[in-house]
Amino acid sequence: MRVPARSLVLAIAITMVSSAALAQIEPPTPSADAGAGASEPAASPEPEPEAQADAQPEPEPEPEPAQEPEPWQGEEYQPPPSKDFGQGFYIMLGGATGIDMKAADVLSDFAGVPVDVSSTTGLNVRLGARQRHIGAEFQAEWLPAFKATGQGLNPVEWSMVSLSANLHIVILTGRVQPYLLIGGGYNFSKQKPIDLTFSGWSFRGGGGLDVFMTRNLALTMDVAYVIPTNELTDLNYLAIGWGLKYAF
Repeated sequence: MRVPARSLVLAIAITMVSSAALAQIEPPTPSADAGAGASEPAASPEPEPEAQADAQPEPEPEPEPAQEPEPWQGEEYQPPPSKDFGQGFYIMLGGATGIDMKAADVLSDFAGVPVDVSSTTGLNVRLGARQRHIGAEFQAEWLPAFKATGQGLNPVEWSMVSLSANLHIVILTGRVQPYLLIGGGYNFSKQKPIDLTFSGWSFRGGGGLDVFMTRNLALTMDVAYVIPTNELTDLNYLAIGWGLKYAF
């Protein structure tokens, strides 16, 4: 069968065009690597890491120990109350000086000439106790020889022993402690050259000062006016005591 030219030409043109397009698309040439890879099985993917649940948990940090607050932190700091100096029982050892306050005048009036009475120094011992502003003590005082002399008169001596109970009223309770003293007791006196002994009740009043070098040890000094009575009337004297005090 004869195909019209136009129809054949058209068919050829279409075929030529189609062949040229196919000729431009070259089939891929298999490479050596591709061939080798084709013979080997594809590598399996690496397994993913296990779930996080199987991972070991990190240890929790240990809590730090609680610190106690310093005294000045938090509430207002209150220092502990300090103990007063010299509280409790105590002993005092020292000396005492007696100064005549009345006998010289009485003897001068009696003798009609001036009479002088010398002072004397002896011993002073005390045992007592104190709590805050109040203290009580027992005191023993020995003054060996008041001596009365005058022109044309025989010299006369007398001793004085005083045993008394005293009350202390302490004004300040720190390292320096001034105080008032009041007490009473019994006095004994012996006269020379004629051995005569006299006695009588007595009253004592004055004040003193304790200066503490430590909480237990103090230097002490006091002044008291002593008024004997009964057989010792008119033998008033001023007693100045000093010594060391130790509080237990």
